[in-house]
Amino acid sequence: MSENDIHIPNDDEISPDDIKPNASLVGVDLSDAHLVGADLSNADIKSANLRKANLLGADLSGASLARSDLRETDLPESDLTDADLHRTNLSEASLKNADLLRANIRSASLKGTNLENADLSNANLRTANLSEASIQNANLSGANLFSADLS
Repeated sequence: MSENDIHIPNDDEISPDDIKPNASLVGVDLSDAHLVGADLSNADIKSANLRKANLLGADLSGASLARSDLRETDLPESDLTDADLHRTNLSEASLKNADLLRANIRSASLKGTNLENADLSNANLRTANLSEASIQNANLSGANLFSADLS
């Protein structure tokens, strides 16, 4: 991904140079950002606004996105292995074909989220809201679904 492929329309404090592994982006506004293929592995992105961002094929493995707003965010084919999504709002997001292996998704909202063909193996979905989510062909083997809303 080149700097020209990154577009951050709502936060003048963030530049394309800030989009990198291990970045500290706590509380930033990345809403509507175009970050296709971005490498944000192990980044600290807690309490950030990523609403309607395009993160197609992004590497967010090991990233902390706890308490962030990812409503309506495009994350198909992204890598969220070992990511922390505790209390994250992923309502109406697209995680089709995403890798969420061992992700901590506890108490997150995934209402209406597209999880088709997603790998949620060994993910912690305890008390998560999966109501109206599409989980067709998703791999939930070993996932913790204790008290999760699957309505």
